[in-house]
Amino acid sequence: MAYSIYNFLRNTKEETKALDQMASYIHHNTDMKVYLFLTLENYAEFEAIQEHYHGRVVWAVNAADTGPFGALDPYSFDGLVEFDGKDVDIDPGGAFYSTDFSFDGLAIMADMVDFPEKVKEVLVSDAADFPESFDDYLLMVQEQDDDPDPIEAKVLAAGALLVYSLNISDTVQGETPGELFLSESVCIGDARGEAFMYQFFDPNDADR
Repeated sequence: MAYSIYNFLRNTKEETKALDQMASYIHHNTDMKVYLFLTLENYAEFEAIQEHYHGRVVWAVNAADTGPFGALDPYSFDGLVEFDGKDVDIDPGGAFYSTDFSFDGLAIMADMVDFPEKVKEVLVSDAADFPESFDDYLLMVQEQDDDPDPIEAKVLAAGALLVYSLNISDTVQGETPGELFLSESVCIGDARGEAFMYQFFDPNDADR
């Protein structure tokens, strides 16, 4: 699937702005949903997001259950949280930045009814596909690292219109002491995705 990735700079004082605007959009276009894909330490952290930010945990999977070596990762729960515009109290921006691991997360816009299950096939490993030996596991990880297409492109192929993430290594120091700019990454696949992107991101903020 063809895809394009755009980068924007955002002052950390406005870090939730794009996600706040996405939430505002789905309040008026309730067929669209905002999803957060997060990796957290335990299921209780997903429950806390559900309670405090009015998302719904669609699925959360313990990495230890998806393969023989999943338990090596101390932050072992991968999960998808859905935000529905019919709920006036949703706060995906607050939820995304409430964790210490937002730089590893994805924010996704999609309007397919079966998107959560389709994207689960992309984001969660099937235990049956894991190699039996640790050496073969390392080879599998290397092959994944060598894949030229980022995970965002695979999420698009599962039905997303827009995938948002952060590039922590590209955080920029501003001219004012203490001023920081986040490097935001937006992955889109078509003209519809591009139209959505420019509703939430200012072309003047593009990181050139």
